[in-house]
Parts: sequence; structure tokens; C-alpha cells
Amino acid sequence: MEAEPRSALDLLRAYSAAIQALHERGIVRTKNIVGCYAETLFARAFGWELPASSNKAFDATDGMRTYQIKSRRVSASNPSCQLGDMPKDNEITFDCLAAVIFEEDFSVRYAAVVPAPVLIGLRTRRDGRPRFIFRPAVLSVPGVEDVTERLRAAQATF
Repeated sequence: MEAEPRSALDLLRAYSAAIQALHERGIVRTKNIVGCYAETLFARAFGWELPASSNKAFDATDGMRTYQIKSRRVSASNPSCQLGDMPKDNEITFDCLAAVIFEEDFSVRYAAVVPAPVLIGLRTRRDGRPRFIFRPAVLSVPGVEDVTERLRAAQATF
């Protein structure tokens, strides 16, 4: 049996309730749902600590290294895997980039931890700013750790 169609307002209310539930469970901390979910997922998978969300230098730490966490949720209408602006070489304030590409339904497509020196060689430039397009081929670059299965396992614990 198919459910009755819901109004736009009903769908938006359901979305709002879902966001509120994620906040209450501590899964998201800001309005950037995809980014916050990625941070929480990496923290759970690796036991990292998340500093206050206002920290601009890094997103997580394991006590020895710092991590910038970037994510992208792809869809049929927007398949881009570009993770946005990256800091210039002299502005990098983290030891590693932790990156994840989510499917449209938020399942992990693939994920990696990339040391900052390796990241520098993988970036491209656009409009004068370094950018990082996180394609699957990055997983086989020397120095890059494929953490896809670890993040998938962490997803199963929520």
C-alpha cells in the first residue's frame, strides 16, 4: 500500500524534526548537516576528539595529530566530488585531511585520511585558490589511507 502524498509543509516539518533529533543525539552541532555528520562519523570511527565548532585551525584531534574533515554528498543532479577551497601551502593548520564522499542517502561511498604533504600534491587551482577533487583514484595514492570500511562500520553504530 502506498502512503498518501504529503504536502510540502509536511515534508519540511519532517525534515526539521529529523534535524532536531540529530542535534539532540549530538550527531550534528551546526546547520551544516553534511559536514557535522562527517565530523561525528570520523570521531566515532577513530576515537578523535572534536573541539568547539568555532575552531578554524582543525576539526578533530587524536592527541598527536590534527585533522581537517571535509565531506561531500553527491547526487544524480550534482555528482561533483570537489571538497571546496583548501588552504594555501603556508596556511595549512592541520596534519591530515580526513575526507568522505557520501551517497545521496548518506551512506559512505568512499573515505580517506590524507597527510597534508600528500594533499598539497593532489590539489588543483581554480580562481587562484587550491581545491581538492576527491576522486576514487586518490585512494591508491601512496601515503593515503583508505578508511572507507572503517567509516561504514562506524555508521552501523548510530
